[in-house]
Amino acid sequence: MRDVVRDAIAVGFGIDFLLDHLRKVVTALFGRKIYLDKLVALDNQIENAQKEFDYAKAKLEELKQSRSEIVSLATVSSGTEADCIKQALVFGDSLAYGL
Repeated sequence: MRDVVRDAIAVGFGIDFLLDHLRKVVTALFGRKIYLDKLVALDNQIENAQKEFDYAKAKLEELKQSRSEIVSLATVSSGTEADCIKQALVFGDSLAYGL
C-alpha cells in the first residue's frame, strides 16, 4: 500500500483527498470506540443502580411487614409482649414524659 501511495505522489497524483478521508475514518473509529465504551459504562451503572433499587424495595417491604406484625401483635394477640404493647398504647405519649 505504501508503494502505491509513493508511486501516486511520484507521478503527481493528488492524494490529499485520500489522506483526508483516511483521517476521517480513523477519527470515526476512535469516536465509535469512545462512544461504545461510554455506553457500556453507563449500562453497567444502570444495572447496578437497578439492583440496589430492587434490594431497597425488598428491604422496604420487609420493614413494612415487620411493622404490620408489631401493630397486629398489639391489636389481636395476647401474651406478655402483646399485653405490654397494649398498655403502652393506652398510656400513649404520657409514658414519654414519665407519667
